[in-house]
Amino acid sequence: LGGILNERTIPALSCKIVAGSANNQLETPTAINLLHEKGILYAPDYLINAGGLIHVAAELPHAIQDTADSAIEKIADRLKQVFDRARTQSISTAEAADQLAETRLTEGAK
Repeated sequence: LGGILNERTIPALSCKIVAGSANNQLETPTAINLLHEKGILYAPDYLINAGGLIHVAAELPHAIQDTADSAIEKIADRLKQVFDRARTQSISTAEAADQLAETRLTEGAK
C-alpha cells in the first residue's frame, strides 16, 4: 500500500525494521526521519523489490535466466551497501539507496 508510512501511522509501529513489498511506502520523504527517530531500520522498497521486476524481465523472449538469477542474488549485497553507506555517512537508508542508484546509473550498472 503506497504512502502508508506517515506521521499518523509510524508512531503506532512496534517493529525494528520496515521491509515491505509495496513501492512508495513513505507518504513523504520526511517519513524516513520519523522511522529513524523510532529506531526503525527502513529497507528501501525499490531495492528489496527489484527481484520481482528482474524475474518478470527474465521471462521475456531472449532473456538469459542466468543473468537474471545473478542480478537477483546481488540484491542482498546492495542492501548491505545501502545500510553501510547510511551508517558511515549518517544519512537515511532512502538517501543511501538513491545515491547508490544514481552512481550505478552514471557509471553504468555493474
